[in-house]
Amino acid sequence: SGANAVLCPGTEGNLGDGIFRLSEFAKEGGHWSIGTDSHISLNPLEDLRWLDYAQRFTTHKRNTFDDGAQVLISKTIHSGRKAMGIEQNKFFEIGKPFDAVVYNSKSPLLMQSDLKNTLPAILYTCDTSDILGTLVNGKWIVKDQKHIEGEQIRKRFK
Repeated sequence: SGANAVLCPGTEGNLGDGIFRLSEFAKEGGHWSIGTDSHISLNPLEDLRWLDYAQRFTTHKRNTFDDGAQVLISKTIHSGRKAMGIEQNKFFEIGKPFDAVVYNSKSPLLMQSDLKNTLPAILYTCDTSDILGTLVNGKWIVKDQKHIEGEQIRKRFK
């Protein structure tokens, strides 16, 4: 139930498209994921922060949702999976592909966070330098800032 939207906050901000009314959209049962069509930013955490901060600017409230990080991440991942035709409701399910971004727990701002605040700490403080790697279907695709097909990708890009 509810409408579906793919949001690109970095691109929308750069183009001056205005602020998506996420708070109202969510209250009406709307679902969202994020994407990019931008040369401005390819950082999903930055896009989620901008999405949340824009709501704070317009509503003059500190928190867009009661548990902002959990709601933003959960809704974005579940709707994104649905848009890709992936039927998986839990983050990690036995027998389902294991896809994950691995963050460096020794990053200074993450080290200061207790376990219950790890997700908000990742969402609101991390950037790409905090990423140790990315796993797709249980296999390292990016590790130590290097994509397994990095050389071929660079050649095709040129």
